[in-house]
Amino acid sequence: MHGEITYRRPYWYCKDCGYGAFPSDAVYGLDHLTHKMTKAVKMEAVYFAQNQMSFERASEVIKRVYNIEINRETVREIAEDVGTRVFKQDTLEAEQLMADIQNIGSEAKKPGTVYIMPDGAAVNTRVKDENGSTWRENKTAIAFSSKDLIKRKDGGNIITHKEIAPLIGTSQEFMKHALLAAVAAGYGTYENTVVVGDGASWIRTMCEEIFPDAVQILDLFHLKENIWKFSKFVAPDTAKAAVLAEAIIDKIENHFAVEGVILI
Repeated sequence: MHGEITYRRPYWYCKDCGYGAFPSDAVYGLDHLTHKMTKAVKMEAVYFAQNQMSFERASEVIKRVYNIEINRETVREIAEDVGTRVFKQDTLEAEQLMADIQNIGSEAKKPGTVYIMPDGAAVNTRVKDENGSTWRENKTAIAFSSKDLIKRKDGGNIITHKEIAPLIGTSQEFMKHALLAAVAAGYGTYENTVVVGDGASWIRTMCEEIFPDAVQILDLFHLKENIWKFSKFVAPDTAKAAVLAEAIIDKIENHFAVEGVILI
């Protein structure tokens, strides 16, 4: 990818029929690729498209890193094309997996835990729905196993590998994608399954349908949030509420931690 390669593309054109072609594209392996780019260049364009703030910024970084000029519109087209292809393949695999869900975990299971962390957040898509709203809920789930965890000196954890399932759609549509990510992380092959969520009803429903064996845990952030709400309710005085909340949180963090279950 480093450096710059220049080659000539002879163009054949028929004035009678108006047909034109670049015959050398077949030699260079470009004839079957969109945008006349090699697969490697397209993958670099997609990589920078998804980790930069804008397609224009991605174009600038590609130019600076590889000295290849790909304008922002082309970066967008490539990213959307590859994203669409990947999503279609993922959806097909997810549907096949859901259809065979009764056979997941039928073999002997090994010691360990699979963690599944679903969540939802509102995003502005700028595309109006039937009610005129541009806001949608982006549902995401990450899944990883206990073998993907490294304990830090401070007691926290580093996740070395995780599977991710994102979708802007209904919870019913999202389920199969969450299942696909979970199975890729080892769901069905480990003895324990833990789902960590914010307490949303759609997450509980999803667990009941596709992760019935899972232990459901309210994540630490939302648990603390609810503890503070409870403390302010029973002790309207701010100082007393703070003392109560901090005491409860201390008990949870330092005395009630369950062996084999991480606090997120």
